[in-house]
Amino acid sequence: MAQLTGTKTIGGANPDYATITAAVTALMNQGATGNLTFNIRPGTYTGQYTVGAVPGNYGTITFKSENNIA
Repeated sequence: MAQLTGTKTIGGANPDYATITAAVTALMNQGATGNLTFNIRPGTYTGQYTVGAVPGNYGTITFKSENNIA
């Protein structure tokens, strides 16, 4: 599978990843290239998430609220 890049969505209707766990798993398995942003859509998310060393040649990896309301 290709390394992740660009903007990805988590949760909501037709997301790239249904959950934060799925997004982190993809990131750790596929790696990243260039800048990568995960936009987290409104919803209830519970748990703690740890991102270790990410394979690839990447710039900035950002997880943020899609509507900028945390």
